[in-house]
Amino acid sequence: MIKNRPWITHYDEGVPAELDYPAITIPDILRISAIEYPENIALIQGENSITYKNLNTESKKLAIKLVGRGLEKGDRVAICIPNQIEFVISFYAILMAGGVVAALNPTYPVRELEFQVGIAKPKFVIASLRYLEKLIAIKSSFKFESILISKEGKDISDVKLEIDGFIKNQGLINSSGKLPVLNPDDPAILQFSGGTTGISKAAIGLHRNVAANVLQFSKWLTGLRKGQEVFLTAIPLFHVYGMVIGLNVGIALASKIVLVEGTVASVLILRSARLMSTIRSISWKYSRRM
Repeated sequence: MIKNRPWITHYDEGVPAELDYPAITIPDILRISAIEYPENIALIQGENSITYKNLNTESKKLAIKLVGRGLEKGDRVAICIPNQIEFVISFYAILMAGGVVAALNPTYPVRELEFQVGIAKPKFVIASLRYLEKLIAIKSSFKFESILISKEGKDISDVKLEIDGFIKNQGLINSSGKLPVLNPDDPAILQFSGGTTGISKAAIGLHRNVAANVLQFSKWLTGLRKGQEVFLTAIPLFHVYGMVIGLNVGIALASKIVLVEGTVASVLILRSARLMSTIRSISWKYSRRM
């Protein structure tokens, strides 16, 4: 162990020099906040919102459906959804079901999406209905089952699943309601790089890796109050920065996370400002310590 660590003197006041890392999984992060702050608003997307209790419940429901459709521990599931509540439910559901999340960039053209799908080789692709044409084009080259998510109204319970474009009776899904036991050393994410220095690459991250990163940033960003913060998450959730800090650090702190999608970002940022006593701009909180 290094004894001389001069960089510690440059840490902000309150940042610990060492951390003890709990042996937990990513769904545990959500579960703990749902137990401690069940009625806190977890996510806001436009006029829609969901509490921590309901986010955990809806994620578990979808996880059971995925297992019922044949998802096995270690199978990869791609998500092709922008910054929406459905992305977050899908993210935690896949992990609860023992799957590995491969988050795709939904703004990519078909050629780029084919490249990511070719690397991920997912068993399922969960996507917004708006990307149906892209999925049809991709399925000509790859074999996977697509689960298309459409929503009617403002209530998250109005979400419907369309399997391969056809609404099927979810009651026919064979499932005992049991989810697999997760281990911190299980693979959790297949994370794509941005490709700024070459062809985009993908790396496996374990539950333990992401949980440790979440704890690190939760302690590095001093002064954050659990159950009282508001996160404005405009960075894409398919990006590792958005997934770790914009989503999971916010969830770990039982914060209210305002999801901002694509080209409407600047308008929603101004509209969302009235919801906040303090604006927690993720990129600002990070860059001020660089």
